[in-house]
Amino acid sequence: MFIQKKEYLKQEYQTFRDYSMYVERVTVNQDFMEHTHEFDEIVIVVSGSGEHLVEQQVYRLGRGDVFVIKGDVKHGFRNNKDLKMINIMYDPRLLFGENEEIRFIEGFDYMFLIQPEWLPHLAYPYRVTMEDETVKVVEQLADFLIEQLRDARGQYYVAVKYGVKTLISYIANNYRTEQHLSDRMKILASAIHYIRSNLNMPIKVADIAKSVTISPRQLERVFSEECGMSPIEYLTELRLKHARTILMNTQRPIRIVAEESGFEDPSYFARVYKKRFHLSPSQTRKQNGEMSE
Repeated sequence: MFIQKKEYLKQEYQTFRDYSMYVERVTVNQDFMEHTHEFDEIVIVVSGSGEHLVEQQVYRLGRGDVFVIKGDVKHGFRNNKDLKMINIMYDPRLLFGENEEIRFIEGFDYMFLIQPEWLPHLAYPYRVTMEDETVKVVEQLADFLIEQLRDARGQYYVAVKYGVKTLISYIANNYRTEQHLSDRMKILASAIHYIRSNLNMPIKVADIAKSVTISPRQLERVFSEECGMSPIEYLTELRLKHARTILMNTQRPIRIVAEESGFEDPSYFARVYKKRFHLSPSQTRKQNGEMSE
């Protein structure tokens, strides 16, 4: 029986302390309430059926489906029938560290940058799945990690570190999408990566465009056609979600939260935050505290 909550924290999983990750197999037959995480998560469907709720979208599930869920994205499951999944919960710094060569795998950008951003907003434009033989290999790699983590005391650090990178690399190299990713998608992935890497810094459209070697006008067109918003609107949305995560998990002063999320003016931050979430920053923190009691 699962203990269902609205948010799951790193401290609830012992191996996060030594490895910044946790891997598990789960079987779900009941509805699983929508929730967020203090970490990112890869969800791999092994067998069974159900529906995956991601913010405003609903996705039917089957063997081979793969989702990457960012920590601040609300998701859950319903209408589940013997739904068996592998969950890989991890600190995103495992993948986005300065020297992580895993980022250069061809399928990485879409899998870990574009897909997580689209899932809450769009019905499957590029559904991500794996063939049956790929799922079998992924299961073997995941079981190896589960076994290493079960006796985790820090001595298996190298095995776990390279084991998870092997697993993620294999998925990134072997998943398929309903449509082939275009050059436009690759530009979008790189732009999103630049934005995320500089979230708390002053960013202009020209800066983002320069990072992907296209003109600001071209960049505006790519974001408008593929995301339905401008680069700056996209940047603001990410900053606000980042701020909400900090508010819900720390007691830092709101002024500091604003600065860490890229807002120089705390008053402006408070206005746009309330417009987006219909709660002030302080109300968000109070409401989250009441739900945790």
